Amino acid sequence: ADEASALAPVVFLSGSESFFLQSEAAARGWLASADAQLNYEAGIEESFTTLGFTPTDISDYIAQTAIAYPAAGTTQDKIKAIITQKWLSLCGTEGIEAWAEWRRTGYPDFFVVSANSLLGPTIFPARLLYPSAEVTRNGNFPGQKLIYDKVWWDVN
Repeated sequence: ADEASALAPVVFLSGSESFFLQSEAAARGWLASADAQLNYEAGIEESFTTLGFTPTDISDYIAQTAIAYPAAGTTQDKIKAIITQKWLSLCGTEGIEAWAEWRRTGYPDFFVVSANSLLGPTIFPARLLYPSAEVTRNGNFPGQKLIYDKVWWDVN
C-alpha cells in the first residue's frame, strides 16, 4: 500500500495542529479574533475524523469532564488541555513535533521515566544528537551536546 512506501503522504502541518495552534494563541490572548474553545474542539474533531472516528465518537469524547475545554479555568489550565490534545493528535504522524511540544510547554504532564532508561531514573532525553556528518563536515560545529542538555526553549 502507498502508506508504507515512498508514495505515502507526508504530514507537514495537519489541520488539527492548525486548530490547536489557533486555540493556544487565543487562550494566551495573542489572537483576539479566534475562539480558543471552538478551535480546541475543531482540533479534536479534525484529528478524530482523520483517524476514522464517527461524529458520535467525537462528541462523546469531547463531552467527558476530563476532556471538555476548561472555559472557566486559568490560562495554564487551558494551555494544558490544548497541548495535551495537540500532543495526542500529533502522535503517530508527527512524533518529533509532539516531543517538541512537550519540551516547549511541559504538557502532557503524565510522563514517567522508563525504569530501564540508561540515562537514569529522573532524566528524559532533551535533544537529538548532532549527526556524525555535522561533526565532521561543518567547520562551525559548536561541539557535541549530551542527550539530556536542553535546547534554549525547553521548559522541562
